[in-house]
Order: sequence, then structure tokens, then C-alpha cells
Amino acid sequence: MVKIDGINGELHVIIIWQHARYMETKIINDIENEFTIHAKHYIEWDNKTAYRNFSRFYAIKSRYAKGKMKHCGAGEFLLLVVEDSQPIYEERETNDGVVRVNKNLFDKKSLYRQWTGEGHKIHATNTIAETGHNLALFFGVTYQEYIKSLSSAKALTVESNLIGHKGWHDFAQFFKVLNATLNYVILRNFEGFFDDIVCDEHLDIDLLVSNYNEIKLVSNSKEVYPHNSRVVNQVLINDEMVDFDFRSIDDNYMDKAWSNDILNCRVLDDVGFYKPADEHYFYSLLYHALIHKKEISPDYLSRFKVLSKNLAINELDTNRVNLLALLTRYMEKNSIGFTEPDDRSVYYNTVDFKQKVSLQRKVLTQFYHLKHRLKISLLGLIK
Repeated sequence: MVKIDGINGELHVIIIWQHARYMETKIINDIENEFTIHAKHYIEWDNKTAYRNFSRFYAIKSRYAKGKMKHCGAGEFLLLVVEDSQPIYEERETNDGVVRVNKNLFDKKSLYRQWTGEGHKIHATNTIAETGHNLALFFGVTYQEYIKSLSSAKALTVESNLIGHKGWHDFAQFFKVLNATLNYVILRNFEGFFDDIVCDEHLDIDLLVSNYNEIKLVSNSKEVYPHNSRVVNQVLINDEMVDFDFRSIDDNYMDKAWSNDILNCRVLDDVGFYKPADEHYFYSLLYHALIHKKEISPDYLSRFKVLSKNLAINELDTNRVNLLALLTRYMEKNSIGFTEPDDRSVYYNTVDFKQKVSLQRKVLTQFYHLKHRLKISLLGLIK
């Protein structure tokens, strides 16, 4: 239970979408009998991009979001922030299966949906985590920050799209919203964030996420290669397009169980972003350097020596043979497998570890070799 500035229970969000507002008075009267209403926000999204807001809010593809918008209405809606002073959690059947939820909110949501002709014209959060998600996307604040911002005014009019609609002010704002909305870590090269963000020769910022489509929608990113397996996305931050690689647990970038473990054991850095725990950082970086790269970059070798001290690995020998042996022992000990990345642009070292390679990768590799040889030949002819 979170207790902040006089809030003794749980804060939750209830949304009465436009097509349910004909029952607004009845619903509010019932809410006031069960909960404390701390704020009312009347919100109207830009009609031309309302479907995009529905898509980002519910993490659904545009074609489904347009159906959702038609069902719920694209006009002004009412967002209520309420306090449940006596939350009770029970299991309920949801779209995600049987989940433990705040039964008071869940059951009221079901009732209000009956009143408004079934369907999903009423939204309500099931957990504090979901409340944090909603507040971050609507207002760009954390759960705790919203509580501190509460005023005596209970009726506010807000005309806005979801946060990040036209890009992000800075990295701090971007990662604050990610922290509240999804499960991710920055895989590497985060030393110096946010003041000194350098994406190594290393080109971009690598995130490991639990759901690729969700990170695309929350970040409001644009896929650079939308029709192939590459996962490069551009995000507008501080008026500049920043390249990200959104690696997911399902794309075979690394062993799925290991990826899940990295996310489950993630650590919140003091600056305000999630990173791998020390052991996961060291060995995932080692895996990246040995499996995804033909050669180990000098800055990685230096970083291995620094990181190894946190793991009580004294006098680390950064000879390639020794590093290969170290990684092999760790993977065998933890039952971690080698995986061929779905992203064919990622190098996959089969020389040191004798792994099987898909026919697609073999053909693509031969194509790039042929392309390189032709380029060399053409340059020779020009000279």
C-alpha cells in the first residue's frame, strides 16, 4: 500500500469515453458512493490523430485502434482519478487471462459497461502499476508525482494528445514514461547517461524489451526498415531523431529465458533508467562482443576489466580465448543457449561455437559477400 500526502489507499483511473457519457451522472454518483474522486480531467484529443492515441494507450495496432475509436468515440471524454481506501485483490478473467486485480475497480468497471450497452466504453485500471501507466501517458508524470500535484480543483479541462505525440523534450522525460509503462533495460553503453550519451561505434541505443510492438507505440517511434527483420527505430528526442534497436525476448537476439531473467532482475539507475544487474550486464556484453561482433572493440575490453571487478573476477585476462572460455562456462552453468538472431543484419559467430545457421542467413551472407566483391571490382575498374 502506497501512502503519500494524505492518500491512504490506491489511486485508480476511470475513463468515461465519449459514447458512454450519456450515463456520466449516474456513473459519477455511484463512484462517489464507493470511492473518493480526487480529480476530473475533461480531455479532447486531436480528431485527426485520435486513433493514434488509442493505439498507443491500449498498445494495439492502428487498424484495431480505429475500430476502438469508433466504438468509444473520438470526442471529449472524462478521466477520473479516484481513491480506493479499502482495496481488495482477487483473481478475475481478463483479456490477458486470469489475473489478480483490484476487485472493487474491476467489478465497477464491469457494471458500468453493462449500463452503457456492454463493450468497452468504460476504462478502469486494475492495479497501481496500470494507474502509473495511464498517468504517465496522459500527463507525463509518475504515480507519486501525480499525487503531489493534486489540488482542490476537481474539474479540469485538458486538450492534449498523449505525451510524446510530437516527440520528447529530452531523454529524462522519455525514460520516465518508459519506466512507468513497460518492461525494458538499456543493454549497454549507458555510462554517462543522460549528460553524455554516446552510442559507441556502436551507432544506436540498444533496448531489451518484453514486447516489441508496445515499445514502438509508447515511444511513438518510426521503423527505419519496416519491411524486413531489422529492428532499428527512430525516436524524436529534443528535436533530433535518435536511433534505437528494440530487441525483444521473442526475436532470438539472445536466449529467451536469459532475456526474461535480465528483465526480471533489472536495476533502476540513479539517473532514471533501467539497466541490467551487474552479472547480467557483464555476461550479456561479453556475449554481444563475442557472438554478435567479428572483432571485440577496444572500449569493450576496457569495460570488461572494470565490470569484472564488481563480480570478484580478479585480474581478468581479456585474451579472446580466455573470454570465450569464460562465456562458455557461464552459459553452461546457467543452461543458456546460443540463438541465431531473427534480425539477419546482426552478425552471428559460428566459427568459435560451431552453431547451426538457417538457410536464409546462409543465402543472405553469400549475397553480401558477392555484393562486396562486386563493389571492389567496380572500384578497381574506375581507377
